[in-house]
Amino acid sequence: MRSFRNASWNAFVGQERGKTSGDIAQLLGLSEHTVNHHLLSAGRKLGASNRTHSVIRAVRRGILSI
Repeated sequence: MRSFRNASWNAFVGQERGKTSGDIAQLLGLSEHTVNHHLLSAGRKLGASNRTHSVIRAVRRGILSI
């Protein structure tokens, strides 16, 4: 699996914690559009079909823990 860039990883962790794109954007000092781009990129790397599927796949692969 390809590695995550730091911003993608931070956005992904925020998503895993149930944060909205707007919440993650404020925390990271990014635009909501940029956060969504990072989340889409992370999801593609995991072969996921949506945001929830991204988190599930990451947990199953040991990338994230809940």
